[in-house]
Amino acid sequence: MVLTLIVALLSIFFALASPAGAVNVNCPADSLQAAVNNANPGDTLFVSGTCNENVLVRNDKVRVFIQPSGAPLSATIDGGGSGITLDIRGKAISVTNMIITGGNQGIVVQRGSNAVIDGNIVQNAANQGITVTSLAFAVITNNEVRNNGDDGIGITESSDARIGWNNNANGPAGPNDIHNNGNRGIVVSRSSTARITSNNIHNNTSDGIRVARGSQIDASTNTINGNGGDGIFVTENSALTSGGDTNTLFVAGNSTTINNTGNGIRCSAGGAVNGIIATINGTAGQTNIAGNCPNGLVP
Repeated sequence: MVLTLIVALLSIFFALASPAGAVNVNCPADSLQAAVNNANPGDTLFVSGTCNENVLVRNDKVRVFIQPSGAPLSATIDGGGSGITLDIRGKAISVTNMIITGGNQGIVVQRGSNAVIDGNIVQNAANQGITVTSLAFAVITNNEVRNNGDDGIGITESSDARIGWNNNANGPAGPNDIHNNGNRGIVVSRSSTARITSNNIHNNTSDGIRVARGSQIDASTNTINGNGGDGIFVTENSALTSGGDTNTLFVAGNSTTINNTGNGIRCSAGGAVNGIIATINGTAGQTNIAGNCPNGLVP
């Protein structure tokens, strides 16, 4: 009886001293990489300060949540000048309300992994801000993706993404602000798919959205402004559906209030376009559809 009571009291003590599933990571004194390595399924890593490291979430990690211990955007992962700042290879990984800065790439979701990337600032990577690649899947919502050297967001190599919404096409939306990146705002390529809605895609050096190399996108209700190329460019046997999905976030076309440098919607090299043109536009004209592109667009 006494032994049983002692064991029970010790269990209560350790439960109170170390709440299950909550791990505090106080950077730079603590290592976020070490905390990720030791994380169990369901653990939340509460981060404070600036973690000056490149972090890998290995493929054996499941249901790990990374977020600030304080207010949103009060914690940073800084990848410096090289490597991937946050490399996600696990399953059901969640990154919310963090600042992800620097590195050769910002966030990479890859190798069959899946992740929710919500409410972050992803900035100043030498190449892409967010990459989803190699049979991976990501939900990308409520982020600001800015000032990256190449594309803001890239979906490639048979991957899939929901950009601007999560699990219900009826809403609510989770719009991203994707701007001032050194190439495209969003690129979907190499047999990939994406459903892209309600985002603000502006002032990127090249196209607002490009879909290429046998890929397919639904793009609706985005504001696509002032990009240095086309608003949406569809090419190389890829396809665009713009609006037309009744009573969902995908019912409307895309809009422009400040012209893109090229066309609003351009299609070449056997692409296909259909749906609603709406007010998307460019200084070179609203649409430019090559003869080898099946065209089902309507005003």
